[in-house]
Amino acid sequence: MKKSCELQVTQGQKICGKHEHKHLEDIQQLREKMDEETRSHLEIEYFLKQHQTELEEKLEFWMEKYDKDIDAKQHELTILKTAKANDLAHLQELANQVGSRFRP
Repeated sequence: MKKSCELQVTQGQKICGKHEHKHLEDIQQLREKMDEETRSHLEIEYFLKQHQTELEEKLEFWMEKYDKDIDAKQHELTILKTAKANDLAHLQELANQVGSRFRP
């Protein structure tokens, strides 16, 4: 009876030892996966921050270009409006001169 109990205890210890070893291996694998996930996460985060910085710089460049282009076109428009007004005044002056020649 004693030997039977000792045998059962020994077998139970072996089974528990195998289960414990399996669980420790599982824990180690999970830790390795967590480390890999953490590294991946950090690499992705770095990439996204770098990409965001690049996009912000491009946005700033295009906003400045937009403002400069708008100012340049506004200046062009002002020049054209002034030239039109001058041309109309000159045309009116010429029309008056021609009209005064034909009046009795």
